[in-house]
Amino acid sequence: MSLAVEILISALLIIGGSFGLIGSFGLLKLRDPMQRLHAPTKATTVGVGASLIAAAATMVWQTGTASWQGVMVAA
Repeated sequence: MSLAVEILISALLIIGGSFGLIGSFGLLKLRDPMQRLHAPTKATTVGVGASLIAAAATMVWQTGTASWQGVMVAA
């Protein structure tokens, strides 16, 4: 892989993990039950999205085409 693609994929994975961590802090820190549900839901949605984009970018870069497995996981 080229260095630029590896940096992009690494950045997406770090962003995904960071948002998951931020969501868990929100779950612990907020007091109201609705706020406690809202923080991890929003954060993990962005985190999982970034991880899926990183996985799709890795697949496309390695094989040259997108696979149906990646599309089904994203759906």
